[in-house]
Amino acid sequence: MNKSSNKKNIEYTSFAVLLGFSTFFGFLENSSAMGLSILAGSIGLAFVNIDKISKFKGAGFEAEMRDQQIGAIIEKETEPEKSNENADETADIKTYSELTQVQKDVLIALNNPNYTWRSLTGIATDTQRTTNTIYQTLKYLMDNSLVQSSGGHKSLKWALTIEGRKIISILQDNEKNSVEQY
Repeated sequence: MNKSSNKKNIEYTSFAVLLGFSTFFGFLENSSAMGLSILAGSIGLAFVNIDKISKFKGAGFEAEMRDQQIGAIIEKETEPEKSNENADETADIKTYSELTQVQKDVLIALNNPNYTWRSLTGIATDTQRTTNTIYQTLKYLMDNSLVQSSGGHKSLKWALTIEGRKIISILQDNEKNSVEQY
């Protein structure tokens, strides 16, 4: 058997479990077995078609493609282009100067080289601030395209965007220049 026919067989089996067994258990008025059949069929279909879906959620099961997570890792590991346009740099400096110390601290915590994606509690620990303060700060930074999030409500993770990395670069340049002055 080749890969394509294996995939089709799994797809048909998952479809049969999803509709056939759930209908059978429905007629028997066995709602828990019916629910498990729906879940098993959905999981089978989700994994067979994982290359086609972005996100699937239902019956207590959630599947999500990791494009966004992989994209953040690639952004982190890719050297940024040096811009010759003063307008972009001026906009970045203006954005940087408008940030509060808490916002700068959150960006620094997100730039931790040990992690690409950070949890709310990890950022709160690094910045020594409450999770509520960090969450509100992350929402502001996300609204301003400096931070991105991924995951479900209970497993939300945060990472810097390219724009956020530019701001971190300005912050590091400012720190380097202030050290050189002394």
